[in-house]
Amino acid sequence: VGSIIHRLAIIITKADRVLSAYSLIFFKHYAFIKQHGFSLRGKHHEIYLNDPTRTASEKLKTIIRQPI
Repeated sequence: VGSIIHRLAIIITKADRVLSAYSLIFFKHYAFIKQHGFSLRGKHHEIYLNDPTRTASEKLKTIIRQPI
């Protein structure tokens, strides 16, 4: 799921702890931003919606906010 809000690209995603999955998320995030005619500005910010020490990896959710 993605949206553009107040010059931030917001992606809400399920992810596990595998680095390749993490890389894929950022690739999709970047593609979403480019597809909508924007470019990256500054560093992204991650918001973890659950605790990785108490949540199964397949149920982890993260919001990634990227200034555009």
